[in-house]
Amino acid sequence: MVRSATVRAVLYLATIMNWELKQMDVKNAFLHGDLTETVYMKQPAGFINKALPNHVCLLHKSLYGLKQSPRAWFDKFSNFLISFGFMCSFSDPSLFVCVKKSDVIMLLLYVGDMVITRNSSKLLSNLLNELNKQFKMKDLGKLNYFLGIQAQFHQKGLFLSQQKYA
Repeated sequence: MVRSATVRAVLYLATIMNWELKQMDVKNAFLHGDLTETVYMKQPAGFINKALPNHVCLLHKSLYGLKQSPRAWFDKFSNFLISFGFMCSFSDPSLFVCVKKSDVIMLLLYVGDMVITRNSSKLLSNLLNELNKQFKMKDLGKLNYFLGIQAQFHQKGLFLSQQKYA
C-alpha cells in the first residue's frame, strides 16, 4: 500500500522542480505475475476436458483471485525496475527511484497504476519503451486522479482535492 505522505512528498517535489507528472496503467497487472509456488485449480467451467474431467490445472502464471497474485505481480514489476536501475525506497516499497548521472525518475506504484515524474525526457522515454516491451501499458497522460486524489494543474502549481469523497 502506498503511503499518502509519500504521494504528497513526490507531488510536492515534482511541483517545485516543475517536473511533469505522468500517469500510466498496466493492463491486467496480476496476469503478468509468475508463480513461485505450486498452485493447482479445478478445470474452469466451459473448458472441462471431457476425457479427463477430474484432472486439475497446474498454474505457472497468476490469476485474479489468487492470494499469490499481488505478490507475484509486485515481484515481477519491481525486479524489472531494479534491472533498469531503480532502487526501492526503504520507507515506502511503492516508491522507486532511478538516478543515472544527473537524471532522476521517481515512480509510485499502486497495483497496476503508477505516477512517474522525472527531470530527463530521454531517460523517461527509455523507461517507457522498456515497460511497453515487458508489459501491456496504457498511457493515461498527465496526472489526473491517483488513489482517490484529484490533481488539477494551474499556473501557480498543483491543486489536490478529494472532492469525490466529500
